[in-house]
Amino acid sequence: MKKYLRACAAAALLALTMSGCAELGITPPFDATGVYRGTWEGTVQGEASGDRSCAVTFDLKQADSYQLFQGFALIGEATVYFSCASMLDDIAETGLPARVSLTVKGFLLPDGSIAFASIEPGAAQSVLIIVSGTGLDNDKSGTMDQIKANWTLLIDQPSHPRITIKGTVDAGTN
Repeated sequence: MKKYLRACAAAALLALTMSGCAELGITPPFDATGVYRGTWEGTVQGEASGDRSCAVTFDLKQADSYQLFQGFALIGEATVYFSCASMLDDIAETGLPARVSLTVKGFLLPDGSIAFASIEPGAAQSVLIIVSGTGLDNDKSGTMDQIKANWTLLIDQPSHPRITIKGTVDAGTN
């Protein structure tokens, strides 16, 4: 009888895990699918160091199912702009492009924590972005309205020193 109960318990646990944990009542805090526009602020470390800010856009799509130990998967694109007045000298001196667009992958946890990243190696430039923070449903509509997060961006180019930007991002749907 004990073997039968153990087998049933194992089968039930396997079924819950395979079904995406919906039967456990794990639901996303909101739908994070959307386009979020805002600003990044950060300290540029490299040839021309200093505090800067410019525009950022995140276009995210959220998976419907929950993955155990991972959360609700996110995929999308992060576009970081450098064409603001505070960045013009950096563009001229370090060869920064006017913007960088990266495919990102990450997750949304049931508590609203959100994280995504991308690494794109290349011969002309290699780029790493990491965004980790909180998604907010300010109007309690069930849809995420805002991302407030810390971020890091690294850009390696063959003919220039590494550019590192660390700071914060704040982007919303409005």
